[in-house]
Amino acid sequence: MRRLNPVVRNAGSAVIFLLAQIFFCAARVCGAQAAVYADGFLKPAGTSGVLPYAGEDMIFAGADLTVIDAGASVKISAFAPAAALYQLEITYRPAPGRSSSVGVGVLVNGEYQYAECMNVELPRLWKNASAIVEDANGNDIRPEQVECVMDISKVLTDISDGGAALLFALQEGVNEVEIRGLTSAAAGPPPADIKKIVLGAPYIPPPYQEYAAAHADGPPSADRPPSADGPPSADGPPSADGPPSAGWTAVGSHVRVQAEAADYKTDAILAPGTDRSSYYTEPSKGASIALNIIGGTWNMPGQALTWIMDVPEDGLYKINMRLRQNETQGLYASRTLLVDGVCPFAEARGMRFRYSRDWTVFTPGGEDGPYLFALTKGRHEITLVNVLGDMAEILAETRRIQNELRNIYTDILMITGSSPDVLRDYALEKQIPGLLENFAAQAEALERVAGAVKERNGSGGGELAPLDKLARQMREFVKKPYQIAERFTSFQANISALEQWRETASERILQLDYIELAPPDSPAPKAEPGFFQKIRFGFVRFLASFTMDYTDFSNSGGERSVLAWIAAGRDQAQLINDQARTDFTPRHGVAVNLRLVATDMVLPAVAAGNGPDLWLSAPVNVPVDYAARNAAYDLIHFPDADEVKARFLPAAYQPFEFGGGLYALPEGHTCTMMFYRTDILERLGLTPPDTWDDVIKMIPVLSYNNMQFLIDGTDTGQTLNSTGQMVGGAGMSQTAALYAMFLYQNGGEFYNEGGVSSALDTETALGAFLQFTKFYTNYGMPVSYNIFNRFKSGEAPVAVSSLSLYSLLSTGAPELKGLWKMSVVPGTPKAGGALDQSVGSSPGAGVMMLKNAKDPEAAWEFMKWYTSEDAQVNYARGMESLMGAAARINPSNVAAMERIPWTDEERAVIKEALSWAKAVPEVPGGYYSSRHIVNAFRAVTVKGENYRETMLDYVREINQEIYQKRTELGLWTEASP
Repeated sequence: MRRLNPVVRNAGSAVIFLLAQIFFCAARVCGAQAAVYADGFLKPAGTSGVLPYAGEDMIFAGADLTVIDAGASVKISAFAPAAALYQLEITYRPAPGRSSSVGVGVLVNGEYQYAECMNVELPRLWKNASAIVEDANGNDIRPEQVECVMDISKVLTDISDGGAALLFALQEGVNEVEIRGLTSAAAGPPPADIKKIVLGAPYIPPPYQEYAAAHADGPPSADRPPSADGPPSADGPPSADGPPSAGWTAVGSHVRVQAEAADYKTDAILAPGTDRSSYYTEPSKGASIALNIIGGTWNMPGQALTWIMDVPEDGLYKINMRLRQNETQGLYASRTLLVDGVCPFAEARGMRFRYSRDWTVFTPGGEDGPYLFALTKGRHEITLVNVLGDMAEILAETRRIQNELRNIYTDILMITGSSPDVLRDYALEKQIPGLLENFAAQAEALERVAGAVKERNGSGGGELAPLDKLARQMREFVKKPYQIAERFTSFQANISALEQWRETASERILQLDYIELAPPDSPAPKAEPGFFQKIRFGFVRFLASFTMDYTDFSNSGGERSVLAWIAAGRDQAQLINDQARTDFTPRHGVAVNLRLVATDMVLPAVAAGNGPDLWLSAPVNVPVDYAARNAAYDLIHFPDADEVKARFLPAAYQPFEFGGGLYALPEGHTCTMMFYRTDILERLGLTPPDTWDDVIKMIPVLSYNNMQFLIDGTDTGQTLNSTGQMVGGAGMSQTAALYAMFLYQNGGEFYNEGGVSSALDTETALGAFLQFTKFYTNYGMPVSYNIFNRFKSGEAPVAVSSLSLYSLLSTGAPELKGLWKMSVVPGTPKAGGALDQSVGSSPGAGVMMLKNAKDPEAAWEFMKWYTSEDAQVNYARGMESLMGAAARINPSNVAAMERIPWTDEERAVIKEALSWAKAVPEVPGGYYSSRHIVNAFRAVTVKGENYRETMLDYVREINQEIYQKRTELGLWTEASP
């Protein structure tokens, strides 16, 4: 029977992506068996004698299949003709509106056969919304990334092993195969509609010699077998002009496509980028900014790019790629090449791209010359998939070593604490059975890994220093066990270095300029210009630096205009400008002239009457300060102001209210969260605390094991605003925000009605301050520390901190993926048994209209668009495409938050926390509240002063400042304090 491959069809061409992103989960944590790498596949342990299936496919389609969602499953009863290993292929259509992939787990006869099939991602497809166009200054505008709503076919694969298929062991007879949904659609459409499931024989691409021989005399058969990397269309390669001709010829023309114009992508962050280092990068605009490359964020295994190329005639072609891999010296990037969804031959899997500072032209080939690809006249798809190639097994072993060393570290930490007494002999080799033997085994394993890396890369060098250093240290521990406690800190640092090495080795960027099909005997294009061309290019850029204004993003296209200033990075400003030019201006007929400025430039400009109409990303305390001086426009005067306010939670916009008016709209919304290490709590037999009483009961258990519960009251002077920038000196400090959590849970407030005086001298506020500081004075919590490092190392397995810790952990501690979660903070029981889990929150920044705005109606239209659902989602996606998950923001628009690529569990927790969020009001003179809460906190926790007297003294100073400020501004006051 002919294999019926699920296909993706779009405008007559088949787009087939067979990609997988497997989240590894250690067997000791998840309870599943380990997988075995063998023969280019990943299969269950204990199946060494079981052969791959070689018969006809089993196809399941029709009414029996359904949507996949959290808690929902698609189950099929498959009659296996023989006990064998089977490949699983799914055709699905993701529901639009979500950014994240669809997660599924695969069970056979009620169980996961190995950890890698517990969480498999079904990717979405993305593309540029439009061609790249220029702004008024000649700089390219980055196109929006939009989702392609279509059927997608995917063989479940383990991308860490070069795209090898996951194989499932079926017994002879009836087997139940279950596709279990891992994502939730509680606030939107179902994540995916399952169209077809195919259980079939695994396919291994033939060697190039066989491929070349098979295509020496005629076109490929439409019945060719599929590859685990991507089956072809059921109808053969796409052709625009009928069936292929009878023979193959070497053609005399090239077909070149610009890489930044990729037709399909598996990740929205794979957006066009800029290279201005070489005159040969196409297109080159000299001093102007050109979007002329792609790949700056192409670093995660499983990410793929596809280009549709129109082949002029039947023939044999070689493929040239102008590219650069200048990120990981001493390591190579790997990509698998697919033609029409198929890996044509084995050598096209896991192709290596070695480090080079300069651009190079890469032509896949072997010792006998370039590989030649047989293509018919018409449209064909060229796909490159990011894989780990033959480094996969090495990195899997490194991960196993990391997990084992993390357990060893925790064992020692529970005995010695994070700062062992160097004069004490803890006799660790006696207290921890098998410790020295384990050290020796892991040292040997690390040495094997280092040797394998040297063999594959052809050299060792400094890039292997973390492995060599850690292996050498463990060898020394075996010889001198008494040094373990003495060198415990360096041991932890060496483990972190190993984890960083693995992350670097796993995430290898490859930048592409163009891809071309060329005749077999044609010379390769030059990769770099000559010496004099470089000199000329550099001179042109130098001259342009005197005339080009890279802070001005002015554009045209509307009869009206608004002037907006923003204090952020250039990338953020460019992103906002691009969106405004392509969406806002055409829709409203209002041009936006955006200018990049420093924060301290705004006040002098406004005072001189030269200020902007709008201030984007204004610090939280600014709108009320300007409103009190009659320098901000009251947005409540617009008739649809209440309708716009309904987009946000009240806590997001309340800091911008003053005297019954509204003086800014929020750009983001964040709050305090609780983070906890699931692996450590499970090991200690603890559960995440629900109340502060639970925390107090947990602290002795953690302390007995030399661990801590932490409340991150350390003020760095900086915070992450809604544009992804670090800002300082504005709004409520971290210490004050955490105090707000206790204050609000106990029913307190920061200010008396109208903000005329502080309410921190009430018995409720004083009791909340005592509760807060007792964690430091009574329970030994440190005042100064790095919460990220302590949480990552396991010293603090439970911590309360800002939501921004999520980004730090996601990007800075990838080795902990799946080992930590976040939840709502512990609460305070109320009468009747209800739990109050209130937290202080902040919008991060706001967009405000200045009083002297020349066209308030036009400015208001921009503010409404800027805080709309689509605009905030597109901005958030754009930020991640530029900077990765580290730049993830939580938008203020409630509907927009549903479309940010949080996992469904994370989204639910954040929504619950924000439902408890209460704003910290901004009032004239309110900066003294934040300042003196920090001063009182330090006086009590560091100097040991009495909490009541200290706070009352500082409240008098706060009231004095509020009174003076309100008097200065001509506002109503109470009697003189």
